[in-house]
Order: sequence, then C-alpha cells, then structure tokens
Amino acid sequence: MQKFVLDDICCPARMEGDACHGRLVLGNETVTPVHARQDKDELVEGILACQDCGGAYPVLCGLPILVTDPWHYLWDRYDTITGLAREAGFPVGQTMDQLIRTKNADTAPRTEKEDKYESLATTHEYLAVHFDDFWRTLPEGHPFRAIVHDHYGSDFYSVAVGMLEPFLDPTMLALDLGCSVGRGVYELAGHCKLVYGVEFAFRSASVARRVLRHFPCPMNDYWLKFDGDIGEKRLLPDFSRDNVEIVVASAANLPFSPNSFGVTNSWNIIDRLADPEGTIAEQERVLRPEGILSLTSPYNWNTALTGRKRWIGGTKGVRTADAIRGRILQNFEILDEKAYIPWIFWIFERFFEVFFAHGLIARKR
Repeated sequence: MQKFVLDDICCPARMEGDACHGRLVLGNETVTPVHARQDKDELVEGILACQDCGGAYPVLCGLPILVTDPWHYLWDRYDTITGLAREAGFPVGQTMDQLIRTKNADTAPRTEKEDKYESLATTHEYLAVHFDDFWRTLPEGHPFRAIVHDHYGSDFYSVAVGMLEPFLDPTMLALDLGCSVGRGVYELAGHCKLVYGVEFAFRSASVARRVLRHFPCPMNDYWLKFDGDIGEKRLLPDFSRDNVEIVVASAANLPFSPNSFGVTNSWNIIDRLADPEGTIAEQERVLRPEGILSLTSPYNWNTALTGRKRWIGGTKGVRTADAIRGRILQNFEILDEKAYIPWIFWIFERFFEVFFAHGLIARKR
C-alpha cells in the first residue's frame, strides 16, 4: 500500500447502521510497520487505526483489509492469505499472525470455506479474459475462432472503454468496483489521474496488485487449461501502471468519503453481489456532483449469491435492464447505453462461457 492511500481511504465500520468514515492513520503500537526495502512509501504489513471509533484494519502483502470485520475475514481465508504472502516473499509476521489468532480465539474452529473467487483456477480464468488474446491458441479449424473473429475489435473491453472514454479526463480520481485481477483499473488509469480498484477476494486483489504495480512481486504468467490437467503456461504482457492502487473492501460498503470520485465503474458484478441496491447507492454516495457512473452486467441472477428479494428486476414481469435503467434515472442522467456487449470466458479448449452485458453510462445530477 502506497503512503498516499491514507489521504483517500476512511474507516468502513458500521455503528447502528451508519458508517463511521473516520480518518485512518498508521499505528505502530501492536504491529511494527514493515515497509518495502526498495520503496519506503510502500507499506507491506501493519495496522491502520481509526481516529474516530478506534477500529483497527490490518495491511497484509501491501493490501489494506477495509471490511467491517477484518479479523474474521482473515481467519476465514487464513491458509490462502498466508500462502500467498509466502509465495510473494513477504510471509505474515509472527506478531501479526498471533494477533489474527488472538482476535479469533472465541470463534469456532477454523474451516476455510470454498470460495470460487479465492481459487487459483478461477484466478487464472480471469487472467485469461482480462489480459490475454487466448483465442489465438485455438487450433486451425476450431469453430470458435470464427465466432470470436466476428467480434474482434468489439470485445467487452474495447466497447466498455469506448463508451466511457468521452467522459473521462486526466484530472479525475476513478474507482473500479469488483476489479478482480485488474483490467478495468488498467484501462481507467490510461485516462485518469489516479484509480482505486476495490475487490473483496484477497487472491484476486493480490494478483491485481502484482499485475498492475508489480508488488510484492510481478505476475508474469498464468496457466491456460486445454483439457483435464493439460494446458500451457502463458506469459502475460506488461500491464503495469504507477497511478493505481488496490484495496480489499465490499462494493456495498466503500471505505471512501462522500463526493470523492469523478468516475465509478462496476463492470459485470451487480448480479454477483448480496446487495446490488446497496452497491449502486454507494456509487452515488462517493461520486461527486456531475460524476460519471459506468455499469455493465449480463444480469445472471443467482439466489446463492443474491437473495431473490434483492434482485433489481428479473421478477414480476419486470426485465432487469428496465429496472436498472429506472433505478439509475432516479439520480442520474443516462448518457449512453448498449444492449449487448460480448464477454467471453475460456474455461478450457472445448468449453467457453459467452455473456452479453447490458451497459449504461450516466452522469450524477
């Protein structure tokens, strides 16, 4: 975590339903801060303390954990996080490790839950769709080559960025919600002064930071699956950016003050969240007046992720695209809209997932 992040983030604690949003400072009483040897502005491990409510938020592998219960969050993902820290060359310090255990002493015995978005396989699938022209590996005569060719130049990122680009300027502070491994952050960084990526899955957030900031160590390759255990290691192009940072947080409880951002992105996440309405409301809160909202989704509702009562449309005869449009129009002016933006996932050589996202660009009133 770069030092300048402290100027922008705030406490995500909730007290009787209201957010604290107190100022966070670097504490040094419980855990001695660890800075990168080659960059003293880079905080690798430490504790951020809220000056208002006294909340404490750990930083691990350069990622601030800005969720309402950070110690339980770490305990639920303990094996994943400690393993990633060792892999990156910055193992969790003994004092921090003991603090995690002490904070969870009264919790049930730890059993790490299976989470698709914390799995290595899913991370590699997202690296492929975010950063690689994976279809070029398909053999001649593969029918999907022709299908993809028809959309080459009008793939998801070229269309989504093309819709948003006319409304961006180099003075903007930008926010990408549910950034996964970081392609949206990368794209915004080419047009804006500074971009924050928000991601709840620690593994995805860690990979995004390795791809974009090359810290704690660069992410140079990934595994593309062909068939069963067969695949190939593929090199990742250089997608590094200096004007980006990644934080671990919930899209429905953003650790930023009101009226902070000129643009917020939520690409293909609204139907993956427990609280889609809360996420839109948070985008409204952190956007400045006249700020730009970008939202895309295929609206693939799933009750395992979003309770039916929280769906925005998709029930009682109301299509989700219409319901989302109506919700956005409450406080925004719609500037651009596209009905079908192709989004293609490689699972393996004979299995692809193809989505067509609805996209909106809107300006806050």
